[in-house]
Formats: sequence, C-alpha cells, structure tokens
Amino acid sequence: MFKFFRKIKFKKDLLKNLEREAWRGDIDAAYLEASIPDLMKLIEAKQKEIKDLEAEIVKLENSFLRKDREQRKELEGKIEQKNNELKNGMQAIAQLRQQVGQRRQQAAQTRNFIEFIKKNF
Repeated sequence: MFKFFRKIKFKKDLLKNLEREAWRGDIDAAYLEASIPDLMKLIEAKQKEIKDLEAEIVKLENSFLRKDREQRKELEGKIEQKNNELKNGMQAIAQLRQQVGQRRQQAAQTRNFIEFIKKNF
C-alpha cells in the first residue's frame, strides 16, 4: 500500500516538474520573440545612418581636394563598419528566431511526454 502512494506521489511530482519545464520554455520563447522588434528598430536606424553617410559621400564625389578625399575615405570606413554591424544584427535576429523555434519545439515535446505519462501510468 505504501508503494502505491509513493508511486502516485512520484507521478504527481514528475508531472508538476514537466509542466513547469514546458511553461518555462514557452516564457523563454516569448521573451526571445519580444526582443526581435527591438533589434529590427536598431537595424533600421543603422540603415538610415548608412544612407546618410552615402549621401555625404555623393556630395564629396566631385571634389578633388585632399581634405575631401580623406573625409570620403573616412566615411567609406564608417559605412563598412556600419554594414558589418548590420550583418551582425541580422545574424542575431536569425539566431533568436532559431532559438524561439527550438524552445517551442522542446515545450511541445514535453507536453507530449506529459500526455503519454497521464495515459499510460
């Protein structure tokens, strides 16, 4: 009789922990998904900065003064740096989306396991 109660308590505790794990996975996925729009805003700001820098380069295109050439090279370096930051931001978004998918998949697998335990034990 004591084994029976121990088995019931074990099953109840196991289900509780698994449900908590599934819930935590959903919360983590929602948190990661909520950070994607913020990164998109940063990327849009970087794109705007790049366009502004390119507009300044266009203004300096027709000038052959040494000062203007140096300024143009400096601006080209800044554009390259901003493009690298833009690529890193896009990679970060792709990684976040991948992590969201993984977390949701893990939570779904945990829920399937919970249903299996409820039915079979």
